[in-house]
Amino acid sequence: MESPVVKAIILAVTIFMIGGVVAYSIWNYNTGTDATKAANNRLGNSITQMEEQTYAMYDNIEIKGSEVINAVKNFKEDGEAGKIGIKIVTGENVAGTWYYNSFNSSKLTAVSTDISKLHDSSSGNVYFVNPNGIFKGTLQRDTNNTIRAIIFNQK
Repeated sequence: MESPVVKAIILAVTIFMIGGVVAYSIWNYNTGTDATKAANNRLGNSITQMEEQTYAMYDNIEIKGSEVINAVKNFKEDGEAGKIGIKIVTGENVAGTWYYNSFNSSKLTAVSTDISKLHDSSSGNVYFVNPNGIFKGTLQRDTNNTIRAIIFNQK
């Protein structure tokens, strides 16, 4: 039989080794978690940039009214999801009309505007957008620098 001193040394070494394995496992887990968080943040930023590219293409450019109408139609899903607002200012409607959401420098507020009136050229329709008119697009960002609105001003 082994002496009690040898058993105590074996027990101490075993406990020390188990503690080392546990400490290493915890350290390895934390390192992996930090790397995963960093990768998720980079991926989230990339996705946000890609989503904003569809809006950014309208920043400070001149486009025809037909493209403005297409933008309103193309952003319907994002607008109804509360991601973007579109404002169109024409010579007949100098106050402008918001589509999907209005924006006031900090938040979007849902609005209900009929986009079918964009095509209606009948007399008195201030919502009509001349397909041949020239509009300049500008972006509006919130306090987090996220694009929240596109404003099209007729020239």
